[in-house]
Amino acid sequence: YRGDVGTTAPNQITTYPVSEPSTGIGNESTTNSAPENNPNALVPYRIEKYEKIFKSGTYLMEITTNDPDLGEVVMAMSGNKMLVEASMEGMTLKMLYDGDQPDKNNPDMGTWYIVIDQIKKYSPMPADMIGEMNVEELTKGFATESNNIYTKSTETINGEQLEVESNVDENGNTTKYYFKGDVLVRSDSISPSGEISTTEFQEISGNVDESIFAIPDGYAEFDI
Repeated sequence: YRGDVGTTAPNQITTYPVSEPSTGIGNESTTNSAPENNPNALVPYRIEKYEKIFKSGTYLMEITTNDPDLGEVVMAMSGNKMLVEASMEGMTLKMLYDGDQPDKNNPDMGTWYIVIDQIKKYSPMPADMIGEMNVEELTKGFATESNNIYTKSTETINGEQLEVESNVDENGNTTKYYFKGDVLVRSDSISPSGEISTTEFQEISGNVDESIFAIPDGYAEFDI
C-alpha cells in the first residue's frame, strides 16, 4: 500500500458517483472562530463536520485513487485498530493493525497483518515492509483546526457545479475541498510547484463495525 493516493496533472480531472455519506454526527451546524476582521467569520464551513469525524479517531473512508493499479481503497480506524484495504491485480489485500497484539520484535508497537480473503490466509507483516507508515499521518490533513480560514468559491467539473473551500498552509500548499451540496466528494492537494494530488470520496462515515478489524475464523497463517 502506498501512502500517496495518486497524482493528476492540472485539468485532468475524473469524477465518480458519490452517495450521501453517513457522518454519524447529525446535521447540526457549526461555526468557525476566525478573527472578527475576517469577512468569513462565524460562517460555517462544510468541511467542519468531516474534521470532527477524523478528530474522533473512529471513521471509515472509501476513496477512489488515480492509480489504475490500486483502484478503490478503504481506510478505517477505531481506537488502536486500523484497516487499509485495496484491490491490486484482481486481488483484494487487507492490512490490519492490532495495537493490542505486541509485535514480537518490537513489544512497544502493535502488529500489522496482511490478509488475503481469496485464499483465506493471513501473515504478520515484517517491520521493514511497513516502514514508517502511519494511518494517522495519512488522514491528518482532514483533521485541521476548526479556526482555519477558508476561501469559498464554486467550480464546474464535467458540467457539474461544485462548492469549493480552499485553504493555504504556511508552506504554500493549497488544499481544496469539493462539495456536492454538503457532501464532500473530492479533495485536491496542490504543491507550490503546481503538482496536484486528487482524492475522490465514495463514503466517509463515523460509524465503524469493529468486526472489520478481526482476522476471520478459519483463516490459516502463512509466511509472507
